[in-house]
Amino acid sequence: MSTRIVILGGGQAGYLLFSKLACRRDEEIEVTLIEQKARHELHHLLHLYAVGLVDTSEVSRPIDAMLRTTRLVHDEVMDIDPENNRVIGRRTSTPYDLLVIALGAMVDFRGVEGAAKHALPLRSIADAERIRCSVRNLVLTGSRHSIVVVGGGPSGVSLASTLADVTANECTSSEHTNLILVEDGDSLLKGWGPLFRDRTESILREKEVYIACGAPVERVDESSVTTSTGTFRSSLTLWTAGVKAPGCIRPEIFEWSQGGRLVVDDHCRVSHHSNIFAIGDVSYPLHPDGRSFPQCSQLAVTQAHYLAEALCSLVDGRPVEPFQCGDWRSSRALLVGKDRFVSQIDEHVLSGSFEEITAELSRLARTAPELLPYLDTLLKEELERRKRELAFLERKLAHELGHRPTGSV
Repeated sequence: MSTRIVILGGGQAGYLLFSKLACRRDEEIEVTLIEQKARHELHHLLHLYAVGLVDTSEVSRPIDAMLRTTRLVHDEVMDIDPENNRVIGRRTSTPYDLLVIALGAMVDFRGVEGAAKHALPLRSIADAERIRCSVRNLVLTGSRHSIVVVGGGPSGVSLASTLADVTANECTSSEHTNLILVEDGDSLLKGWGPLFRDRTESILREKEVYIACGAPVERVDESSVTTSTGTFRSSLTLWTAGVKAPGCIRPEIFEWSQGGRLVVDDHCRVSHHSNIFAIGDVSYPLHPDGRSFPQCSQLAVTQAHYLAEALCSLVDGRPVEPFQCGDWRSSRALLVGKDRFVSQIDEHVLSGSFEEITAELSRLARTAPELLPYLDTLLKEELERRKRELAFLERKLAHELGHRPTGSV
């Protein structure tokens, strides 16, 4: 009998894992994806949609079109029953032998007064659409305004820096937008290394983003954000500060971290459940020395690749190696704004425009040829980014031309 592998969630980690397992066409495994939404959302690109640099076709794809030959269940996960190895959906009940939880995470306002009412989160395309409309309305007012982004992780940094670029282009000097990035910790990008953080903060300051670290938010009002160190005026407050496990993952059954995510071991296995695994934002993996990994798309991708091999080894009765994040730690990159990068490759931390980084990487590769694969990856990723921008501009131009009055040129 085939081993039934059920994956909950079609986000970046869940969909990648499902795709890799489905491609194996192994008769010994039966893979099922349970996903409520009809479209696969690319969360690491949502900030680009939120500021109007890409459209929905660049940040989401129809799941049905991608998975025609595989088993897909469109349903909302309501509960997980580990005793009976079954996932309870709103309309379905699905048995499993091995379960992978990749449901992503929900926004967590951390009990901050007024945050749920007055701050806009960024966890979905619907959230990004609300931000997009709000930013556009601010720009159209033709007055000075302030935008406060709460949360100094990768999402907050990318959102604040890209907003700074977009509003600088669209506003006149008399309509200046103040961008404020608030982080409750001592620094931005916790877990990313001091030199990486320093380079990122330097670019943010060049873009005139005010950085307020060590400032836990205590209250959010319609026109202000109050922290432990002071109050900032805010025409628009955006929240990227906290996430927690979805409601269907009950804390009385599963062990949660202090931040509300699923604690996993060095095989991505959920604590106290030998046949349940978790990857992506919902998981809380730890370094061997006890430090937590930062939440980011690169880690989710690494976990998905690892678990695809690990589950097949488990089914085949082969030894399963522990999860290693060596590749992730030695190679990471962050787009800061529309056209500035910070990239770490081994001990090298590079920052600047795409052209500046590739020139520096090419120079380093002359004496360290092992860096050439990273250069190749960087070139491919930048090509894809520029293709997205070009496609968006072409569609935008076609739309504008289609709405011109008859006889206009």
